[in-house]
Amino acid sequence: MRLVFAAAIAFCALAALIAGFAAGQQQYLVGLGFLVYAGIAIVPFLLRDPTVGWFHPLMFMVLWWGIVRYILPLLPVLMFGFEEHYAIFGASDAELNAIAGKGFLLSALGLAAFYLGFLTVRPISLPLPTFAAPALPALKTAIILGISLVALTVLARELGGLDRLLLQRGLARDNWVDVDLGGRHWHFLAGLGVNACLVWLAFAPDKWRSPDFIVMFLLSLVISFATTGSRSVLLVPIIMAGAIWCLDRRRFPYLATASFLFLGLFVVGIGGQFREISRGASSVNIEDLDTSIGGQVVRGAENIFRYGTEFDGFLAILANVPDKMPLLYGESYLSVAFVAIPSVLLPFEKPEAGGRIVSERLFDIPNSGVPPGNIGEAYMNLHVPGVVLVMFAFGAVMKSFAHRFASNSTKPFDRLFYVATLFLLQPNSTAIYDWVQSGVVLVFFTLIYCGLPLGVSRGSGVSGARR
Repeated sequence: MRLVFAAAIAFCALAALIAGFAAGQQQYLVGLGFLVYAGIAIVPFLLRDPTVGWFHPLMFMVLWWGIVRYILPLLPVLMFGFEEHYAIFGASDAELNAIAGKGFLLSALGLAAFYLGFLTVRPISLPLPTFAAPALPALKTAIILGISLVALTVLARELGGLDRLLLQRGLARDNWVDVDLGGRHWHFLAGLGVNACLVWLAFAPDKWRSPDFIVMFLLSLVISFATTGSRSVLLVPIIMAGAIWCLDRRRFPYLATASFLFLGLFVVGIGGQFREISRGASSVNIEDLDTSIGGQVVRGAENIFRYGTEFDGFLAILANVPDKMPLLYGESYLSVAFVAIPSVLLPFEKPEAGGRIVSERLFDIPNSGVPPGNIGEAYMNLHVPGVVLVMFAFGAVMKSFAHRFASNSTKPFDRLFYVATLFLLQPNSTAIYDWVQSGVVLVFFTLIYCGLPLGVSRGSGVSGARR
């Protein structure tokens, strides 16, 4: 199966190259850049090391962060060229294609640096606590879910009803309810149910088929979506739950994964349509939504492609740094140092994270965030050397996490921590913030479910994560 994936990536690279040469407007630069990226990306698929499975950091970096999160939204650029971007003004199609080609080359450089850091740096032995089996997990999950429901009720009451809360994503950011409430603490509480369910599942993987778990997990997802309107809060926790199951069973359900792909596109499509019809509206008639599966799958794909081209923060950075926006020299990374400190406790404003900087300075959208990505944030801080340094260091960090999990893969907390790290931790300020916040919540809930740790283990010195 790994060779099939490698062949598919190689085929897409050749198709993009041929399409680029046929189209003109320097689109061949897109194809050439992607050909280099593809050549670097298929390396993990060709390794004979039996420990390099689908959830090994080398493989996961390519599959999830490379193909799903980076390449998939850029498929229209690969096949048809780069034609429009909201933060790049006055550029011709040829210049836009050159920017996209440069992006693929820098991404290939970053991926190679990640490999090098992972393969050459010796791992650090990470101590993690060990816990007993949870006590009364269903009751504790129900209580936490009740807290999430209370938070949802507070937010809905503040706006005058649940229907008004659902319309938040259609308003300007300055008019969101968290502005009136002085922060996003109620949104944070509303999302606790999802984390509680993931902790419960990590310690009892067979619960995925239990009615009480299924009902509470689905309800927690609905609450999170109702308070944020974000489609990722529906999809990513389900994928993380699936990863926990896969690591416990040591197998990968290909058919279920393919089915979930179509479900994901449907959710993205119907969520995107809801956001469109709610923009500036005082009420929304559910009957206005197109519930056809095919139509929403197509709309979901269009949404993904749109945010991978017109609103891509990485491409905006390449076009504007350092000519129109000077290098930051570490400014965006300063926000990471204050990640655990609430803003209300600081006598000064927190340093802005990369997403906020890109949104305000390049897209001219205040009080919002446009993710710069790993390569984009490294580039806007330290140019090309920053890409190499940041990605090399991240490879070394992930080597230690892989080393830890490989020697303790049967322990529930290690499995939970490893999955959260794979899906949340990336070397950009926004992702680091999310990983730290989620990590604190997961540890806290594990203490609630299981009590104080039985001890601390450091692993047995085995490197690499198993299948």
